[in-house]
Amino acid sequence: LYSLVLTAGTALVMWIGDQITKKGVGNGTSMIIMAGIITTLPGMFVNLWKELIINGNGFMGILTFCIFVIVFLAIIIGVIFEECAERRIPIQYANKSTTMLGKQNYIPFKLNGANVMPVIFASAVMSIPNIIAQLVNKADFSIFVSKYLTYTSTTGFIAYMILIVCFGYIYTFMQLKPAELAENLNKNGGYIPGIRPGNDTEKYIKMVLKRITIVGAVFLAVLAGLPILFSKFSTLNTSISISGTGLLIVVGVALETYKQLESQLVSRTYTRGRKGRR
Repeated sequence: LYSLVLTAGTALVMWIGDQITKKGVGNGTSMIIMAGIITTLPGMFVNLWKELIINGNGFMGILTFCIFVIVFLAIIIGVIFEECAERRIPIQYANKSTTMLGKQNYIPFKLNGANVMPVIFASAVMSIPNIIAQLVNKADFSIFVSKYLTYTSTTGFIAYMILIVCFGYIYTFMQLKPAELAENLNKNGGYIPGIRPGNDTEKYIKMVLKRITIVGAVFLAVLAGLPILFSKFSTLNTSISISGTGLLIVVGVALETYKQLESQLVSRTYTRGRKGRR
């Protein structure tokens, strides 16, 4: 019965997400995930208020609560900066002018082109030793895994951070292939000012991607590591945590939805203006 209810609920949520996508309000599945993350925030702050101020020790409790809120807002600002930051490479076309309708042509590369995928991949890899330990069912191996290959251990935490950075590089270069970008740019008669088409363009794009990816991957690793460090050094309840990856999902979906709604409003305004002129 439980499996039947769970399957029916999943099917209903997928249908609701599909309807949200069809209505043009954004990606339905992402919106539902964002709503699920947001609903946990009020309860977390209420528990934090009770633990630090009502059941806490006066001034220090208030100070700790204020620091927590400031850090939380700082993380949100940092996530917004990372989601909106991009490196724009100007391009020109041999058969066109430098600008078209007053706008410069460019190739935008996001600072965090991989989004949260490196965190998902790294978490999956880190869970493999634990699964093997359960299958093998040997005490020595289980102790080794719990001591050195978990998030709370120093070696496991370092390995987790390294995996996030590595997967950030891999996923970014899988999505944005410099060779294909250089080839397509050359086919369309485009070039980067000061860079020769062909191999030089490919090398230049690789260099730019490497530089911005290291910054984005390190920032993503910091966001993923914050909840682990917070739970390790904090004496607060486990329900109170700073989820950097959750905030990354919320901010990313909110910005994407905002851009979609803005483009729809601009399109409708343009269509009405044309009908009015007729």
